[in-house]
Amino acid sequence: MKNLSAASLALSATLLTGAALGEPPEKNGSRMPSTESFFYATAGAGVSYLTLATVNSSALALGNAGGVGEFFDVGIGARLVVFTIGPRLRYHKLGNLDLWQLNGEVALHVPVRKWDGYVGLHAGYSFVGRLTRAAYSDASSSTPSEDLRVRGFDTGLQFGLSYYFSRFFSVGGDLSGEVLFVRRPALATTTDPTFGAAGGGVGLGATAGLHVGGQI
Repeated sequence: MKNLSAASLALSATLLTGAALGEPPEKNGSRMPSTESFFYATAGAGVSYLTLATVNSSALALGNAGGVGEFFDVGIGARLVVFTIGPRLRYHKLGNLDLWQLNGEVALHVPVRKWDGYVGLHAGYSFVGRLTRAAYSDASSSTPSEDLRVRGFDTGLQFGLSYYFSRFFSVGGDLSGEVLFVRRPALATTTDPTFGAAGGGVGLGATAGLHVGGQI
């Protein structure tokens, strides 16, 4: 009888200790699913703000390029307990330009039951896919906008919070901010004094959006 009582007390202490640490038994289904996963996938959309020459412009001549629009993105990657790493493709659609980004990102997660907050870093390649004449600082330029190529790289921070309805489905929100370093090569086929020479700029970007995701 004494041995049975001791075993009961030990089991009770184990359960209480697990509850205090936020780690209840797996059979009750309340353990945070993300800490047991190895891969993740997300898709998101939201509001985007971008400029290509806010901080600095060295003959870029695209000081009007940017504004407020929307973005769409998809990301996949690996999860190592509380760290995630992987690529993300993001598309920004603004009034006078479209911008594509292929970034790598790494994040630190803080899971609390079914909630998962995170902070991360991202960096990668950016390029303009569509550019209208409204983006020119000098709208009188005769250079066709489709001849211009603007590309560079970006780096920044992101923050987010997700709620897991199950291991395979979550909904959340995120914020990000970044710096863009872009370059416009010279056009050898134009006599335009502005776009006949190369130029560059340093801009800023920010997004706020919602995302859905899952892990396996």
